[in-house]
This record gives sequence, structure tokens and C-alpha cells, in this order.
Amino acid sequence: MASIPRLSLSLFLIIFTIANNKYPLPVDGDPIDSVCQKTPKAFQRYCYMCFFSRPGSGSADLPTQASILINCSLVEAVRVQELRYNFCALHKNDTVTLPCVGCNGCFEIITNDLSSALQDMGTKNFRDSETKVSDAITNHQHCADLLAMSKYPIPYTLGDALGIFRGFAEVSASVVTRLIH
Repeated sequence: MASIPRLSLSLFLIIFTIANNKYPLPVDGDPIDSVCQKTPKAFQRYCYMCFFSRPGSGSADLPTQASILINCSLVEAVRVQELRYNFCALHKNDTVTLPCVGCNGCFEIITNDLSSALQDMGTKNFRDSETKVSDAITNHQHCADLLAMSKYPIPYTLGDALGIFRGFAEVSASVVTRLIH
């Protein structure tokens, strides 16, 4: 239930960012290609996946596109939390409980960091936003490492969601970094 207020906050922050963007950075050529082609090659498909799921994102300026990417990361983080919860609820023993508790803490930090990164984007505090997205990537890796310690295989849906989250977060960090330089 806590994911609904976070999603509402994220949507509000994106709208706020778009409405208050006084100094848009133009994007040359096809805006989506311009942004996605400059992200790490291994994660470019996530850039396109995010933008194609958000109509109108191609006409947005670079800070707004970065906010859209961070929001995609946040939405996927909430999905990971739900899938992780289901996995952990199925296997209640010591070999799963410890990794699940640790992973839960990681994704609480991740969702808080990404929500805060969206706020930073709204105030054009790009450096803090990039730091929070990078911290989210680090916490994701820690969670994935903890889940790998379980004697039970990670379900495909959870593994897939972890991978998609990582892709969105990597692309977000790449685009926000471009705003700093």
C-alpha cells in the first residue's frame, strides 16, 4: 500500500518538473535517439523501453527526460519490492529470511533515494540526483548478492525485474550525469 503514495509523489514531481522547467536544454535530432545513443550500450534498450512506455517523452527537454527515466526506475523498484516480498513469503526459513530482510532494507533505501532524486530534478539539483541514483544502483547490487545467497533459485519474474530496474537506473544515472557536465 505504501507504493501508491510514492507513485503519486513521483507523478506529481514529474508534472512539477515539466511545468517549472524555465531553462530547458534542447535535444538535437530525434530526442529519444539523441538521449539513448549516448547511454551505455549494454543498457540502451532500457532507455528506449522507458521512453516508448511514456507518450510524449520524445518532445521533452533533457532534464525532463532524465526525470522520466528516474521515474521508470522508481516504478520498477516498487515492482521488485512486490516480487521480492512474494518470494520471501513462500520460503520462510533462515537461508531466505536473512537475505530477504537485507534486500528489503536495500529496496526501501532505493525507493527513498529515487523519490528524492526526482525532487532534486525538480529543483535542478542534478548532482545530488545523480548521487542518489548511483546509490540506488549500489543497493540493487547488494540486494541481488543477498538473494543469490538463498538456497532457493530466484524466480524468473524477480530476476527479470531486478535486471530491468538495473537497466533503468544505469540509464538514469548516465543521463543525469550529462546534465552535470
